[in-house]
Amino acid sequence: MAGLDNGSIRSRRTLSGNQLGLLATYDPAQSAPSGASEKAEIIELVEQSHLPAKRTLGKLGIPRATFYRCYDRYSKGGVEALADHRSRPDWVWNRIPDDVRGQIIDLAVELPELSPRELAVRFTDQRKYLSRRLQSGAMSAR
Repeated sequence: MAGLDNGSIRSRRTLSGNQLGLLATYDPAQSAPSGASEKAEIIELVEQSHLPAKRTLGKLGIPRATFYRCYDRYSKGGVEALADHRSRPDWVWNRIPDDVRGQIIDLAVELPELSPRELAVRFTDQRKYLSRRLQSGAMSAR
């Protein structure tokens, strides 16, 4: 694998007909590269291009930041590191627990004339919800 050199990636080899075809037919409007193999193929294409990386990426319509993020992962872990991963966190700090959500819904059904803000105030005041959570340490940072 060729290394990075002042913002450009170069190779001693020339592009194959298949790679030239990819460069000519790649449609950035269609979608971003999704699979690990497609990302690896684009990395190889940019490495082997006789053009500077910036220009090759411009022709492909791929943002440099996106390419270099993938290239960094590829450099450290190979093709396996390019596999898609979850971007969603497993835990959300401000998610309302299901049992509490049910209690809030019950209160909203019981008092439909209240606005969402009034429901929140009523719920936290009547049930002492926040003060109990703060005392138990449930809202402390993980």
